[in-house]
Amino acid sequence: MTPSPSSYSASLSPSTGFHPTLRLSIPASASAPSPSPSPSPSSSCSLHTVLALPPSFIADRYQLAQLHREGKLGVYEGGDAGESLVVHGEGDLEGPVWGRGGVAVLVKLRSAQKGKARARADEEPAATELAVPLHLRYPLPVAERSRAAAESSENGPTRNDRSEVDLPWPWVFWACPKRGEAALARTPLEGDDDDDAPRSCAPACLPYSFPSLSAFELHFLSPDASLASGRSSSSSSCPPPLPAPLSVIIPTGVAADLPVVEAVTVAAVWFGFAWLAWTAWRTWAGLRREDQDRATKQAKSH
Repeated sequence: MTPSPSSYSASLSPSTGFHPTLRLSIPASASAPSPSPSPSPSSSCSLHTVLALPPSFIADRYQLAQLHREGKLGVYEGGDAGESLVVHGEGDLEGPVWGRGGVAVLVKLRSAQKGKARARADEEPAATELAVPLHLRYPLPVAERSRAAAESSENGPTRNDRSEVDLPWPWVFWACPKRGEAALARTPLEGDDDDDAPRSCAPACLPYSFPSLSAFELHFLSPDASLASGRSSSSSSCPPPLPAPLSVIIPTGVAADLPVVEAVTVAAVWFGFAWLAWTAWRTWAGLRREDQDRATKQAKSH
């Protein structure tokens, strides 16, 4: 199936490890406002994406803010970037997955165009690419490294010390000035009578509250239908349904290895203590010997 020219795609790379990057690609036809039936009804709209991260993922707000200020993550509009980059939710960057909450990230990908800039943007549309560095928390350990024989495949025992962690697709939408309460009843864009056409949605449809969007109505882009895995890609709901989640595989601790880990840790601690004690004794002995030699020389000189 060929992707729609107004759809966007997302991927995680690498597909293994604790530090993947979410890559978002929006074609020029979708990332530049144009007349209906484009997802954006006018050039007064700004393009955004929202990432809803489950507790397994970490969004380092300090790292994202630095990339944003450097122009490597969305559109930086100066000041404290309070509206062009918003990170809500769990702020602990070190804790394990248990007892943690999710995180939402709002990134402005393109600002509303005005005057000559608007005309230039209409004439020279450009694709939008976004790379968001993410990190994963340590998962709950498993009891055994391999599954029981009854659960193993014909090729041998199945490894149980790796976990597949899912990440929902991001939403991408145009935030446009409100046209009135009637428009927020999910009316089609002006000039488009198709029931499946992009509709305007209230910001409250998002799973997180973003005050900077309160004065706007949202027009969602559709994810790449070829990746929807049987799910409907219709944009008639608020927010529209997303494809099957992305995934990354990470190693998992094994509880059965704990005695070995503890033994090695204790041995390392004692070895370190013994080395420090030996170093201290050798230093003390050397200084004492120097003092004795100095005293002997002084006695002979008299």
